[in-house]
Amino acid sequence: MGLLKGSFTFARFQVDGQLPKAFLNFVNSRIKANSFRDVPKSTEEKRLGWVSITDILDTDFENANYALGDYLIFSLRVDRKLIPPKLMKIKLMEEERHFLLKAAKTESTKQWLAALKTR
Repeated sequence: MGLLKGSFTFARFQVDGQLPKAFLNFVNSRIKANSFRDVPKSTEEKRLGWVSITDILDTDFENANYALGDYLIFSLRVDRKLIPPKLMKIKLMEEERHFLLKAAKTESTKQWLAALKTR
C-alpha cells in the first residue's frame, strides 16, 4: 500500500527475449499459488505472500488486475506476530509473583531454594 499512500520500496525485473505464449496464465497460477494465506490459529511467527496492490485483503486477486500494460504490479504482504516488550515484562512479573506465592504456601524458603538448585 506504500505506493498509493506514501513511501515504498520496489524491485524492477526485466525478461530478456520473447515471453512464452501462455506467460500470463503461468504468472497468474504462480501468483495465486504464492499469495498470502491468512491462517488465524497459525503458530508461525512470520507469514508472507503476494496481495493486490490496491487491496491487501484481496489475497485471491478476485477484484485486482495486476497486469498493467507491459508491467505486473502486486505487493508482498509480510505479517509478524510480536509480543510488545512491556507486555512481556508485565506477564513475566505476574507469573513470577504467582510462582513465588504458590511456592511459599507449599514449602519453606530453605526447601524451595534447595529444590531450585537441583532443577
